[in-house]
Amino acid sequence: MRVEVSLLDVAVFFVIALSLAYGVRKGAPFAIAVVPALVLYAVLVQFLPLQENPWLGTVLAVILGGGAAALAQLVPLPRFSNVTEGVIGGAGGALWGLFLAVSIWVSFPAQYKASTGSLQYPSDRISDLVAQSIEGSGFAQPLFNWVIKNPAIQKIFPPNLQ
Repeated sequence: MRVEVSLLDVAVFFVIALSLAYGVRKGAPFAIAVVPALVLYAVLVQFLPLQENPWLGTVLAVILGGGAAALAQLVPLPRFSNVTEGVIGGAGGALWGLFLAVSIWVSFPAQYKASTGSLQYPSDRISDLVAQSIEGSGFAQPLFNWVIKNPAIQKIFPPNLQ
């Protein structure tokens, strides 16, 4: 079985790895901070003009995750062993990384094709290199289709429709 990985996938896996490493480094306070940051993101994204700027949601997620992690370090929590801190923080980092990954994979523009009555993902209006990377990704199209089919998920990860 041959698995194809595009440049987009490599970039997104790098984001997941960074999030995981950050979580392991920061420990349990980071894992605790990720949950309210994601909830706050889900609320704030309803009021942002994501159709005009699709990367705004990803930037917001990064800011909220990092900000919540910084604030969580100020909360006095009992410290666990280094291994336990790493595991708990790693779980929070993995959750944050996966959230960012989905946000990145579905944030590229799609367009409605009147001739077929369907959405085309990615849009014809983006550069060929980016379009090839999205088309070569084993994750972008299935995640985009999942978001489009689930109205509740669309509120958290609004697709960039043109």
